[in-house]
Amino acid sequence: MTNFDENDHLAVGYFLKNGRLLYKDIFSHHFPLPYYWTYIFTPFWSPISPSRTIAVFRLAVLVMYLINFLLVYFSFKNRLLKYSYSLWIILLITFLTLYHGNLVLSETFAAIFISSIFWLTIPIILKREKSTWFSTTLLILFSSLAFWTQPLLFELSLLPVILAPKHKIKVFFATIVINLIPLILFYLSGQLSEFWQQGILFNFFVYPKFFVDNLPPGNKLIQTILYFFQNEFYLFTHLGNFTQLFQYTLHLSFYFLLIKIIKTKNLLSIFVFLLIFIAVRVREVKIIPGVIFNFGIYPYLIIASSSFVLSLFLFLKNHRFYTFTIFLVTLFVSFVDLRPVLLQSLKPGYNYEVFWSYRQRLAETIDRLTLPQEKILVYPHDVDYYALSSRLSPDRFVYWFPWIDSVSQYQQERLWAIENTDIPLLYIGNLDFKGTPNFYSQYFPNLTNNYLPVIKDKKETGLWIQKKYQDRLKSL
Repeated sequence: MTNFDENDHLAVGYFLKNGRLLYKDIFSHHFPLPYYWTYIFTPFWSPISPSRTIAVFRLAVLVMYLINFLLVYFSFKNRLLKYSYSLWIILLITFLTLYHGNLVLSETFAAIFISSIFWLTIPIILKREKSTWFSTTLLILFSSLAFWTQPLLFELSLLPVILAPKHKIKVFFATIVINLIPLILFYLSGQLSEFWQQGILFNFFVYPKFFVDNLPPGNKLIQTILYFFQNEFYLFTHLGNFTQLFQYTLHLSFYFLLIKIIKTKNLLSIFVFLLIFIAVRVREVKIIPGVIFNFGIYPYLIIASSSFVLSLFLFLKNHRFYTFTIFLVTLFVSFVDLRPVLLQSLKPGYNYEVFWSYRQRLAETIDRLTLPQEKILVYPHDVDYYALSSRLSPDRFVYWFPWIDSVSQYQQERLWAIENTDIPLLYIGNLDFKGTPNFYSQYFPNLTNNYLPVIKDKKETGLWIQKKYQDRLKSL
């Protein structure tokens, strides 16, 4: 399965590989960590084998999981926690793909870091582990990585300070220094100003106006609270299928663990737990409970499943039969949910053929109709074609959405690029937006002037070639 945000990471990874700088040469209002983590693996991409590129691209996420798993596992001194953590990983494997936890998404990275923070902090506040300098260092690292993935996770940076065994002032300053490193690097490379414009000002003052629809601008917090109660009611009251039953079980476990922590009457422990809860529900409007393939709920499920395992093996450890029975039944429910997807995935080449092969074939057509040094324009947002065809965009915009068009400076930049850059080939994808047909046609109504549609096998391809290059159509 594919996702727009994942395609964005694929395209930006390709642009970075070709020397463009994030924010300065590549527009994005997302925070940078997933982009740069993707970039680390680009030397292993193959311009002649898109299937290898995609495999390595997805492998980057698995490497991040593995690094976090190992660091957290070896931080434990308590054998029961090592055992519980291992069983949680087994449970996680059965459902992560159902919620796009295998895709290169900011939600995936956020979930990985938050889960690591959860497993480091909860045993400490439950007095099952002692805070050490190693665990504090990991908390500084993971909270910083979480923030540079999603800025709304800034509150997690309080945790290493709160849980530090001693020298809290030093830990506080160490946390600040670690979080400042990306800003220093941006300053040295000339990216800081554009990061401020896109990642901060645009992200917090322009994009939110388009992010929510049901309430007027300025009421995002209200809508988040309304969604929260609506989703809570759903999770507590729906048990009609395996997906709902699984989510209900994990959700109940989360509140069971919350009650246990509240009973300690330790305000600091309660505060720590609530900080993590806020972190996984801060983007509540993206959560759709009761269904699979909703990546918005994944960070919460990864914490709720951790609560499930911890509740079983820390509080019911004297009832081993019931503990293992409950765990195995839940594992079975999750596996039954996974089974249809698993059976499809086990078919040789199924996922690639269904989700990627047609895109590779179109990318091959782009390659035949253009030269490697020529620019193409993908509009509005099928941006993986840049990477799959090994072509660059004519300007710094990877995709185009209404929130980008709302800034006149960005409109002018795009218009200038269209009018002053030789673009032999356009790809125009789905122009609809939220049920409005041809919505994106209004922004650049003359985009296809002087272009001819590319027809292949008597079918429209979505490609448009400049009239002066129409002789290239003979290569098809």
